[in-house]
Amino acid sequence: MHTRETDELKPQKPVAMQLFERWVVVFVIVWSALSVFYGVTFVGMAEGIALPLMALFMFFVGRWMLFVILIVQKRNSAISRKLWDFVIYFFWGGSIISFFYFLVSGIFASEENYTYFLIAVSPFVLGPALGASKMWEQRFEYQ
Repeated sequence: MHTRETDELKPQKPVAMQLFERWVVVFVIVWSALSVFYGVTFVGMAEGIALPLMALFMFFVGRWMLFVILIVQKRNSAISRKLWDFVIYFFWGGSIISFFYFLVSGIFASEENYTYFLIAVSPFVLGPALGASKMWEQRFEYQ
């Protein structure tokens, strides 16, 4: 039965996750478009087009893969709400930290083409973060 009291018992998704869900896809598409422009202009035609498109593809596949993994794990009866929360925050936070790791590694890389590679493909790790954020609502199935 849906009542006002049950709405108050369910905490809302964290604001950071809501903003992340709203803007991450736009961010990755803009990042890829700028990477294509920079890559074609300064690095080369093949790398300039292939690397950002690969990152965009891996972003959406990463989201889908984590989504599937979490759906399979959701059917596991041993998972509690606390463990589910930990898994969601682990993948969400770990993916964001990995994005910054790739970005900083690319900025401070010694070879120029390696620099472009790391910077152009760095947003692909945000896909699992989006998948984890989308699965946050599943936490209400656990007591």
